[in-house]
Amino acid sequence: MHFDGAFSGKGAGARVVLLSPTKDKLYYAVQLCFQCGEKVSNNIAEYEGLIASLKAAAALGIKRLTIKGDSQLLVNFSNKGYKPKDEHMAAYIEAVGKIEKHFLGLELEHVPRSANKEADDVTRRASRREPQNPGVFEERLFKSSAAPPIVGTSYRLHQPRAPRFVA
Repeated sequence: MHFDGAFSGKGAGARVVLLSPTKDKLYYAVQLCFQCGEKVSNNIAEYEGLIASLKAAAALGIKRLTIKGDSQLLVNFSNKGYKPKDEHMAAYIEAVGKIEKHFLGLELEHVPRSANKEADDVTRRASRREPQNPGVFEERLFKSSAAPPIVGTSYRLHQPRAPRFVA
């Protein structure tokens, strides 16, 4: 599976390409439609792409997964190679850790941007709020998948659900 995220002046989005052992592909786009004032950045868009891909794979019953992304920082955070300096990134790392428990085997690796281009158009379309091409599953997130806990409270991760198909 490949994931990516993008942040632009028009918005933020992420994309996922699930590739089966028989080389069948499923394209999945996420538009980040966060509420005014909610933090969004390129790293957050990347993490939303990773979380969306993990949720989609879990909802499809996938138990072993190799994940490839072109964000060196994100891959190193998730593989515990770096420590986050930001509470928000720490919350995303924790969210990924919770979803990882749905899998028997999970490997996250960095790939060069040139090896992650296949569905780059999907990411650009999602971040710009443009319609997707036929055959792309699409979801709109109105709330981030992870946020730093507010003192005295905790947040919950939603169970994975199947993506919606856009025809």
